[in-house]
Amino acid sequence: MNSLCLRMNVWWWLSITVLVCLAPAQGWGAGPAAPTGPEAYRQEAKVLVKGPVVLGLVSGYYLQQQYIVGYKKSGVLGDSSDHVDVYLRTVLDAPLASGRELVVERMFPVYREWHGTGYLTSGIGTFALYDYSTHLRYACSIKRIEAAFTVNGRWDSNMNRNYVFDMEDLRRSGETAKSKEPIYGSSIAVDLWDFIVGRMR
Repeated sequence: MNSLCLRMNVWWWLSITVLVCLAPAQGWGAGPAAPTGPEAYRQEAKVLVKGPVVLGLVSGYYLQQQYIVGYKKSGVLGDSSDHVDVYLRTVLDAPLASGRELVVERMFPVYREWHGTGYLTSGIGTFALYDYSTHLRYACSIKRIEAAFTVNGRWDSNMNRNYVFDMEDLRRSGETAKSKEPIYGSSIAVDLWDFIVGRMR
């Protein structure tokens, strides 16, 4: 009996050893693989245009998603001096909230774009639009972003309807570009800035 138990224990340990050795080779239980090759580190920009308003979304392996808001010089506020302000109404899909949606309102300055096409924000991170604590509490994701612009008491709110950008439309239908070179940092690629500015013209 003791000999039988010993043989069974030996076989059990051999089986476990084989499984442990095979698991990495087969990818069993492995997490997502890190990107390989320069292509994986190229940033991507998606852009939608609604009248005088441009919304861009830039993402990359080392870059937290960055939203960029532009206001063309052809807009009714395009004759302003150095900047306008953008009011962003961010509607969140919040599965853990009682109403299933949350709304966060923020104001950001939009400074004159140096090519003279209008006004353009710097990159606005996701958690500048809404708090990280809100994300953790309600498992939020951005459903749509509404924009209105103001300067010196004047407004362009698309006749009180705001300029509405649905995130699904942006991801599905937005004009897309990728950086020419891999970007191994958290700055937006220069050629993607050029791509967004091109949509301002």
